[in-house]
Amino acid sequence: MSEIEAFYDIGVTMFRGISVFGTNGLKVLRALEELNGGAAISVGIILFDKLGLTAGRLDEGPPTGHSVTAFASGTWNGKTDDFTSISFNDR
Repeated sequence: MSEIEAFYDIGVTMFRGISVFGTNGLKVLRALEELNGGAAISVGIILFDKLGLTAGRLDEGPPTGHSVTAFASGTWNGKTDDFTSISFNDR
């Protein structure tokens, strides 16, 4: 298996002590960005490559459509050319 996706309706989804869907989405993205040492975005997908996570824009829209995906090391190697840096700490 190379990845696993958790959706908002699963309920309690924790990552390194962060309640992904039980906390304000902007706070979650800020915490993940800090843990990862940065973040990148493409077509609404936020990549935290060092953590092995992708997420939608948890800070936007109704939370019912949000998900977070954990992926195996190497999944995004060489596939991030379309991503640009983004920071949630200035929002």
